[in-house]
Amino acid sequence: MNYKSDKINLFSTLGIRLSDYKGFYSSNQSVLNNEQQRFLTQTQDEDRHDDGKLIYLGADYLINAHNTMTAAYFKNATKDHDKTWFDYQYSSSTLDSNLIRNGESREKRDYNQLEFNYTRTFENAQKNIHLICNMIFGIATKHGR
Repeated sequence: MNYKSDKINLFSTLGIRLSDYKGFYSSNQSVLNNEQQRFLTQTQDEDRHDDGKLIYLGADYLINAHNTMTAAYFKNATKDHDKTWFDYQYSSSTLDSNLIRNGESREKRDYNQLEFNYTRTFENAQKNIHLICNMIFGIATKHGR
């Protein structure tokens, strides 16, 4: 939703992001130790889901032909849920041992930004002054097992 007049410009952007990521990785390693070859076969399976919401809103105020102020707020909040599965197989001529690891994590992040801008222009278009102030703050929590 946006609005513009001779003195005021109100602006906003809203967004939502839903994403899924699935990945599968594998690798093989070998080492020669005392003339015996040993192997490590590793596979990894990932299932990741990320949600995000953002909002950006603000206002420009034209004080006069040479002075403008802008104030704005930006927020980006995300929720992530990731699951991983690892399988390590150790072997020489036969399978020696197998290690399986499952993992899961949940993370919430909340980033915020306040900004204030002042612009002064002059008759000479090559000269201007910008004063920019930003305050960035956020919260992140992660839970996993």
